Amino acid sequence: MQTPTRGELERRLLRFDTREAWLAQRRQGLGCSELAAIAGRDSYKTAFGVWAEKHADPDAADDAPNSDERAWGTDSEHAILSHYGRRHPELHVVAYQHAILPHPKEPWLFGTPDAIAYESDSSSARVVRIIDAKRDNSPLAEYGEPGTDHVPQRMVFQGAGLCEVVDVAPECTFAVTRFGRPPLEWPVHRDPELAELLLDFGRSWHKRFLEGDERPEVDGSEGCKRYLQRRQREQGRPVLLKPTARLVSLLLRRQTAALLAERNQGDVELAQQELVALLEGAEGAEGLFTYKRTRDNVGVDFEQAYLRLLAEYAGRTTPAEAVELDRALRAEAVKVLRAGSFRFLPKITSTETLGALLSSLEPEPSAQGEAVGA
Repeated sequence: MQTPTRGELERRLLRFDTREAWLAQRRQGLGCSELAAIAGRDSYKTAFGVWAEKHADPDAADDAPNSDERAWGTDSEHAILSHYGRRHPELHVVAYQHAILPHPKEPWLFGTPDAIAYESDSSSARVVRIIDAKRDNSPLAEYGEPGTDHVPQRMVFQGAGLCEVVDVAPECTFAVTRFGRPPLEWPVHRDPELAELLLDFGRSWHKRFLEGDERPEVDGSEGCKRYLQRRQREQGRPVLLKPTARLVSLLLRRQTAALLAERNQGDVELAQQELVALLEGAEGAEGLFTYKRTRDNVGVDFEQAYLRLLAEYAGRTTPAEAVELDRALRAEAVKVLRAGSFRFLPKITSTETLGALLSSLEPEPSAQGEAVGA
């Protein structure tokens, strides 16, 4: 099958002047980079996080806003693509920022290609491959030798989706920089069978969770935790639920996990102390571990800076004005207050007691408890 020309592809491309407008459009469907997440195959993002992003809920999104991190990601993307262009002078590489390419037949699916490599700079030049620039410090075991298609599964799904969205591309090459080193390349070739499976699953997920009013299952992610805390604040009511089998079962599960975590942490601390006791001042054991001080953290002593600033201004003002300046600076320093946070305090911590209570209760199909006055 022949690949599209640059002119044909760019006529389908939606371009946006700002990141905000681009993000707003992204919320209208599913991106190829989100296919692995909704299928539970992405170690960085969850289905709940995708759902939260589509509902413009920044509290529950997996990647909480971080302007510095985002800016660095954009800067490094430009560097990766420039490096790729220098390594492949036979191709004409065109970068696309704040652009969305809808699937030609599935309106709910889109791609956001970082760049496309064409045969030449002509509008009639055909697509050679898609290029996706990434910074990834995940375990090296997830990657095979550069030049192979051995990449993390989230990238396999993304590449398969992008090849179909372009309609069609023979491959999607991931140019990946790891730990700040020059980027290496891993090509993911078009896989129509995998793409068909992803389209079927994605179409169903979109209908249930984006067109419909269903919400993905709670998944233990930080984003899900933030969402539940915000919802708890908004829906707060002074009642307690009557115990049900479901509530007791979940509390038993929680307390058992907490007990195991405490025991494991104690074992870790004990073993580490015994290892350190054997060192007698050494910095570790060759090939096994190190135990040494990190470098001193050199930074600004803000308290000292404040006192110096106050003294400087006090020398140029009357004593009364200096006192007023002191009060103003102190008032400004305490304007931001720490918001309250939720804390889980179990009333029953014994797993034996919880097990006995659970066995005395009739199983109930409902996941909700009945409310009683607090």
